[in-house]
Amino acid sequence: MLSADQVLSARALKQTPSWEAAFIRAFVRTYGSNYIGFDINVRVGPGQPVDPGLHPSWQYAQSQVTRKRIDLVAWRPDGRVELFEVKRAPDAETVKQILDYGQLWANDGGAAVYQLALLTPPFRPSLLAHLMAAGVASYVFDLSATINPDDVPADA
Repeated sequence: MLSADQVLSARALKQTPSWEAAFIRAFVRTYGSNYIGFDINVRVGPGQPVDPGLHPSWQYAQSQVTRKRIDLVAWRPDGRVELFEVKRAPDAETVKQILDYGQLWANDGGAAVYQLALLTPPFRPSLLAHLMAAGVASYVFDLSATINPDDVPADA
């Protein structure tokens, strides 16, 4: 588990796409004090069947990279967790994806009380009704209006 300061460091998000890291940093900078820690890129679910002809170390790698990835897990002091999907352009499929992550989290023995959440730039208002009906919280950041120099991707 990482602290908010660790998440804000460049090292914590080096495996994360730069645009996704910018949203995670904006969220942690704004709401980080409400949490006791964070996990990034959490793998859930069984993954795809592995090729039995591969060396065992390659079998393990293949099983890991085919598992679903929750972008951010945020731990609250009361033991609840929030499972975040970060999307640049959320759509109806995003709702299904987030619900699937919740089920995989539960199947893997994750914390019993969790909240599904979406971290995104402003999106179509019609999608909000679907998210709310599914019980998915939404955290919306317009990074174009609140750019922090530390969040500007190197490839921008």
